Amino acid sequence: MDRREYFRIKDILRLSLKVLPKDSPCPFSTQLYQHWQKAEPGSVQSKVEPELFNLLISIDRKLNAILEHLLAERAGFGEVDYYEVDLSAGGLALFPKEQFSIGDLVEIKAILNTVPPTYVIFYGRVKRSETTDTGRLKISIEFQNVAEELRSTLVRYVLQRQREIISGSK
Repeated sequence: MDRREYFRIKDILRLSLKVLPKDSPCPFSTQLYQHWQKAEPGSVQSKVEPELFNLLISIDRKLNAILEHLLAERAGFGEVDYYEVDLSAGGLALFPKEQFSIGDLVEIKAILNTVPPTYVIFYGRVKRSETTDTGRLKISIEFQNVAEELRSTLVRYVLQRQREIISGSK
């Protein structure tokens, strides 16, 4: 019987994979956070005309999107490819573009399909590696050193994607 600890979904994610050196300690998985201060609507709204206020909020959102993109580029998310994945809060399975071996420590930089996008860096070990009937390599990676807050983010993402898939919206 196949018992899983978390819900799973099939999804397409932008991500990159990198094998870390064999003797490397496993770092903690992280989520990139926005490091800029968002506008506080109450502090400005009462002092300006509504049209100007709405324009300022629009500019603030655009600047935040640009800053988020720059932060992601600096963190190495500029070199990601699309992968079909089987994702859960405990790990993922995918068809990599290069060879991986069981036991490899892997760094995964992934962009979750949220609005705005969620940028995460996971670390995990390759637990399974198999060649499918079509001759493609499929690996399964178990996430390691994931804080509960980040795991909760993944659980919410998986459940949201399940709702979207069931409703047919994406």
